[in-house]
Amino acid sequence: MKAFLFVLFSIFTITYSAMAQNTRAYMGHNIFYSPKDGPYIETYVSIDGSSVEWRKNVNNKYQAKVELTLIFEKDSSIIDFSKVIVKSTEVNDSAGMNIAFMNTQRFAIPNDNYLIKIKLDDLNDTLNADYIMSDLTINVSDTSASISSIEIIKNLSEAKNEGPFSHSGYDFIPNIYNYFSDKDSIFTFYAELYHVDINTGADQPFILNYYISSFETNRILPNYRKFEKRKAKSIDAILGQFDISKLASGNYVFSIELINQNLKIITKKDYFFQKENLRINVDDNDIESINIINTFAELITGKDTLEDVIKSMRPISSNSEVEFAKYIVRQGNDHTMQQYIYNFWQKRNPLEPSKPFIAYMVEVMRVKKEFSTSIKKGYETDRGIVYLKYGQPNSIMKEYHEPATYPYEIWHYYGIKGQSNVKFVFYDTDLATNDFKLLHSNAIGEISIYNWRLQLRKRDSGYKSIDQTGRAVDEWGTRYNEYYEQPR
Repeated sequence: MKAFLFVLFSIFTITYSAMAQNTRAYMGHNIFYSPKDGPYIETYVSIDGSSVEWRKNVNNKYQAKVELTLIFEKDSSIIDFSKVIVKSTEVNDSAGMNIAFMNTQRFAIPNDNYLIKIKLDDLNDTLNADYIMSDLTINVSDTSASISSIEIIKNLSEAKNEGPFSHSGYDFIPNIYNYFSDKDSIFTFYAELYHVDINTGADQPFILNYYISSFETNRILPNYRKFEKRKAKSIDAILGQFDISKLASGNYVFSIELINQNLKIITKKDYFFQKENLRINVDDNDIESINIINTFAELITGKDTLEDVIKSMRPISSNSEVEFAKYIVRQGNDHTMQQYIYNFWQKRNPLEPSKPFIAYMVEVMRVKKEFSTSIKKGYETDRGIVYLKYGQPNSIMKEYHEPATYPYEIWHYYGIKGQSNVKFVFYDTDLATNDFKLLHSNAIGEISIYNWRLQLRKRDSGYKSIDQTGRAVDEWGTRYNEYYEQPR
């Protein structure tokens, strides 16, 4: 059997091994609003053709077929479901079997928190399918302005008939991967605006502002910002694009803001993505002209101290900054390291770079004290990295003595980087070093494991369950489900 395992949160990938071959599928979702039906979710499942069985059909062509079942539950009651057969295009031989094939569906579901159950079964291989589950929150306001999910478009064409890929008269083929390769030069997006007239008044002017910023620094990139003046409607749509061929490799956030006549933000929506660009040299590499005389950086002396400061900045550094920092440290020049440190913080606060530097160093000292181990400094540990990257959690639940689990901590953030209700699960498998590893998170860009509960319970070697996520299991003395589902 070829089984497919994935997590529904923006886009994450999980690989499952079956019959000595890896099988892969990817899933994403967007949430929109219809004046007639209310909120609805659009789901996208992309199946890697190289990981499934292909058989000849009645046309004597090779084709893959997968049965996809989606179930939406609330308090163990089924709210909606579907079961469809997803077919690949027909191919003549094995040369065409590495293509991906996608299914898109729409479900009208009210605002609430749900559990989505997913099953995929390769119909060319008849063994039992595997299941996974994931949380889903739908929350579209009908009493104030809001923005739909931001849909990234791979291809678009004028819609001849309304279908599952249609929006505002166009058919969209979505890009569900939050990743743009070196070959991807255009960033095309679509979003819908709801009930702006409630905030501004019907037909009143407002500003639509959209831009790309650095994920690590929050600095808006000057060549990637556009404004539009619009009149408020009950429902509206925006379709736009940026040329990102000259965007350096790194982590970025695309943002849409609605601004009223008083220049106050009415509402905002963010979309995280990564860009790879092998052709662009980052300007940060030229720091020789930076003057550090009479700055805070001049006061940081000693090779070991300078290296320690630079390494501690890694959790909040972009990919290019991480690589350049490694180069600077290898060179071992004290003055160049001072220049790098000053340049790093000047980009984050051009007027007073010492302020964010001092504030960050205070947090570095805190994680050194809290999370250091015998072989790692605090900022090198998973808990230290998460703390420095996202700040202090709103709550931390600690359980070190449950009989069936490793010692663990569950961190909860009300909101970070445009996401809400973000959680991190750390656990300590060697029971001695205080080095809690990151096991699972629902934060974009972090490790996400659908069956993290079973991993947490690994010390219970006799544990067996058909519930492949472990979500439904609560033995005496265990509270990880409670802490994760209802953080305090």
